[in-house]
Amino acid sequence: MSANVNVLNEELYKKLKSVFKNVQIRSEGESQTSKVVTDLVTGRKRTKIINSGEYYAVCCPFCNDTKFRCWINHRYGTPDANARIQTYLATCYNAGCELMQSDPGVYQKLWKIVSGNLAVDLSKAKIKAGKEVDVDKVRFDWPGECVPLSQLPANHEAILYLLKRKIIPERLEKFYDVRYCVNSKRQICRNRFIIPIFRNGIMVGWQARAAYDAKDWKKEFYPKYYTAKGTPRRYVFYNMDVAAKFKFGVAVEGASDVWAVGSNGIGTLGASLSVHHVNWMAKSWGDYSSVILFDPTLKDVKNGKRLVEKLKGVADVLNTKMKGGCCLVQLPDDRDPGDYMGDRKLLRHYIEESARSQNVSV
Repeated sequence: MSANVNVLNEELYKKLKSVFKNVQIRSEGESQTSKVVTDLVTGRKRTKIINSGEYYAVCCPFCNDTKFRCWINHRYGTPDANARIQTYLATCYNAGCELMQSDPGVYQKLWKIVSGNLAVDLSKAKIKAGKEVDVDKVRFDWPGECVPLSQLPANHEAILYLLKRKIIPERLEKFYDVRYCVNSKRQICRNRFIIPIFRNGIMVGWQARAAYDAKDWKKEFYPKYYTAKGTPRRYVFYNMDVAAKFKFGVAVEGASDVWAVGSNGIGTLGASLSVHHVNWMAKSWGDYSSVILFDPTLKDVKNGKRLVEKLKGVADVLNTKMKGGCCLVQLPDDRDPGDYMGDRKLLRHYIEESARSQNVSV
């Protein structure tokens, strides 16, 4: 195993590498967490999984998968609380694959592939503790003196910057509670927009965004966006509380793209979608539909193409989980949603037409 790979179940990971050659890690380093709950109907106690933990993704051996859609949990092959070997902790997100059907016979087939002709005892594999994330306990406050945008004078540089970008300050304050930091112990927050991130009405993080543009952000001392340390990036979306109320969702990259799309937009706090993001979208919009509208820099052919392929794979997964479907939408001419900030109607029309052309309900 490569020295720079640190997984929770090394024995399982090594075995999967020997069988499938290429293995990708999902939710890296996260332990499985659960709690005992009482069934309101039967009165019986059962174990409810809160977080499934780390997964190892391989190309499924039961379908024509080439995009690592077969996910195997890090506790695969180990005994559960009732001493039952957990060979069922695997699934494939390729539509129509027999591994999706929860068939004991298919689970047994996969186990034979993993273990080979000779039985492999993974039941005694040592599993590292990993890290536990309880998003329900995350609490954040403003990073200092942060005032509503309406309290800034009309000629304030921050207000003029927003208007130059065709962003309406009143809308940011009313719908997103964006504020301006006039004083903070953290220098990186001063004279910046503070963008709060809410989950179930509770602030679980924030981003400090520059109130100016730079020719090359890589050469700037401070980044364009600074995400507060401790913000559970992989577990939350920006604007998730509001967007969950809609029947058609749009996943984008970053807060400003949400401002361009509107109330049914959700923004990641990075350039990728995690397992927790996918599960939230499936749960919130499972009876409806969604699109993924990221803006990879296609001028960077290698990385841009790689990101597009990865996002297509995520869209394919969600397409199997949503009644109305899910697809990847790419804007023309290497543009991003922010380029349509002053014309939301045109942006929405393009998104909806592109979704319909891919048989996704709008």
